[in-house]
Amino acid sequence: HRNSCLSNVMTIEGVGKVCQVATNVEGVKVGDIVFVEPTKAHKAGKIEADVLGTFGEYIVYQDANLDYNIFVLDPNIDLDLAPLVEPLSVGKQGVLCTNPQPTDNVNVSVNNDELPINGGIFMSEAKIIGSAGYTTETIKEVIDHLENKRTASGEIITAKFAASEIETAMVQASDKQYKNIKVLLEF
Repeated sequence: HRNSCLSNVMTIEGVGKVCQVATNVEGVKVGDIVFVEPTKAHKAGKIEADVLGTFGEYIVYQDANLDYNIFVLDPNIDLDLAPLVEPLSVGKQGVLCTNPQPTDNVNVSVNNDELPINGGIFMSEAKIIGSAGYTTETIKEVIDHLENKRTASGEIITAKFAASEIETAMVQASDKQYKNIKVLLEF
């Protein structure tokens, strides 16, 4: 599975090895490990979805543009953590939207879990702010953190499954009784 051309795939969070490059694509070569930015994918399919689907051993990423919608990663990056670029970018952008100060209390909700509101927090002090995407700069910062092991993210991947176990993976990813944060599907 480590030698397949898109070795780690988590729903839209695609990271893998480049198998083929079109002649008009610059800065990306066969063998590179890349993160593919799912929201800047070419519109495709019956509903012309503008979000890349990565449930497959291979994907075709049209209109690839280095450091815009495809990012080359360090070849030594932990391939189990690399798919976290997208969700960590969303979280990082959410934090940046709040402009937190050192004395602020910040509570981050993941996977639509309920926020534990402490009775001591007055509603006039509370803000609920969502992240509406992320920027290229945020993606690059998260990649740097993962490549240089500056983010303690190893506990986020709570289960791994082979592609042949996709049904079990989807159940465990969506059912709260399993208490999974992120489920990795390996092709």
